[in-house]
Amino acid sequence: MRLRKLLLATLSYEALPFYLLFLLAVVSTLGSAAPGVSDPDYFWHLSTGRYISETGAVPGGDPFSFSMKGAEWVLEEWPFQYLVFQIYQLWGHAGNLVMAALVMAVSLGITYRSARLFMANAFPALILTAAASLPMLAFTAPRPHLTTYLLFAVFLHLLLKAKYLGRHRILAWLPVIMIVWVNLHGGFMIGLALLLSFLAGEAVRWFFFDRTENGGARLVTVLGWSFLACILASFINIDGPQRLIYPLQVVGMSINADLAEWRPLNLNDTLPRIFAATLLAYLLALVWRRGKADLTEVALPIALSFAAFSAARHLPFAIMTLIPLTARFMSSLALRDGLEDARTRWNWLSDWIGKMNSPRQGKAAVDGLFCLLVAVAAAVLVPMSVARSLTSEVNPLIEVADYLEANPRQGRMLNAYGDGGYLIWRLFPETEVFIDGRAGLYRNAFVSDYFQAATGGRNWRTFLERWDFDYAVLPATLPLAQLMIASGQYHEERRIGAHSLLLRDRNKD
Repeated sequence: MRLRKLLLATLSYEALPFYLLFLLAVVSTLGSAAPGVSDPDYFWHLSTGRYISETGAVPGGDPFSFSMKGAEWVLEEWPFQYLVFQIYQLWGHAGNLVMAALVMAVSLGITYRSARLFMANAFPALILTAAASLPMLAFTAPRPHLTTYLLFAVFLHLLLKAKYLGRHRILAWLPVIMIVWVNLHGGFMIGLALLLSFLAGEAVRWFFFDRTENGGARLVTVLGWSFLACILASFINIDGPQRLIYPLQVVGMSINADLAEWRPLNLNDTLPRIFAATLLAYLLALVWRRGKADLTEVALPIALSFAAFSAARHLPFAIMTLIPLTARFMSSLALRDGLEDARTRWNWLSDWIGKMNSPRQGKAAVDGLFCLLVAVAAAVLVPMSVARSLTSEVNPLIEVADYLEANPRQGRMLNAYGDGGYLIWRLFPETEVFIDGRAGLYRNAFVSDYFQAATGGRNWRTFLERWDFDYAVLPATLPLAQLMIASGQYHEERRIGAHSLLLRDRNKD
């Protein structure tokens, strides 16, 4: 009988769905094909944190490449990079992998809480959040963009509470969050855009449709002051107001079309199809809802979904917006009565258990079991994930770096765009790279010139002459690598896995 009481108390515990979602996110991230520490950009972030730790200062110019040596580098993510290196020093790559999984899990947990604002029953909100958020797991890597996912979820949750629950004072937290956000990632701009979208939508609704609603006028006023305060808060960083300009410059770079995260979604893949299904569920719920949808509820998710289809990097923001608004519309559908019946049965069970002597023991059991399961999942999956990420099959640059450390070369090295981050981590300061994933540092003309040459464009000869490389470490199948060998000016000294080490024959110049 006592076991039965504890079991029923456990099943009625309000936090159980949240725990299930959190555990699902952690396990899926650590045990799935999420990039983790195999993400090429992870290593230049880690290298930056190491540089800051060793020098005690934020670099004022680029220290890692010979092509941009000393050039101005807007380092908008340095606190996160410093943190990532500190975690690495304590727990290695495994620590950063766990950190990334936990940040993503918390982001999804907050999104679930946003859905719960509209769904009385916890498990439909759990199922909706778990199913719709699957594509987000592919973005889980220990990089600063994770902080933007987390803070976007927080921003949206607070805005939904202010809009639908009338809790306007809660928006006072937005400028405080913005100070943190602007110093962690350039994605703070989407927080400003989200707030501006709510402000514009509510202003239109109040001015044209609900002029007699006092609460609407107050919400518009509070949103306006919050937006102004967030703009001012975004100035609190080492670059000042310039920080607002830099993300816009990066977004406007034409070479983004050559970068994977800026490419349109491919609906032939499974995860984009899941997102498309989520969008379809939102549209169906929108059409069959009870009552009117306002401008914010329609324009915001549609705009973010369009952005996601245009560039994969926007997908998580669309998902985190679609989930709570789909929940809002679903709560007004005909199935609401069925959900309310389920809620009634759930409440009856909770009330019955509340009369028992030991409901707290059931809750304590859930808390303890949750912590145990997360610890076990981390202990089992993290070593496997790190070991998988740091194999030459997943990261062929490991063999390349091992060889160059044992057999160092002198002079200018040409490397591929995606390889620069790991080569910085392994070879700096003895060797400086030509290019890496910091597209905002290298700018349009430089990166465009590189990609044109790398793909065998007409500029490949002038590109090589201009930079006067002494050797190159390139994927063997890269057109430029093959052209360099065919030119007779370079020969392949060694094939290292999938890469070719090319040395320049100066006597043939």
